[in-house]
Amino acid sequence: MASQGTIQEFVSLMGANMSTGQPFLSKRNLYGIVEKLYPSTLTDWDTNEL
Repeated sequence: MASQGTIQEFVSLMGANMSTGQPFLSKRNLYGIVEKLYPSTLTDWDTNEL
């Protein structure tokens, strides 16, 4: 993904992540990608998990 990925690229990544039935990226890894690509979009990890 480019440093400023699109939402479509992220959705494609999520689909690929689940395509085998066993994700290769954890929820925390996906959260980190969203946080890097779209700063200030989500709350911090702990708050998000609640």
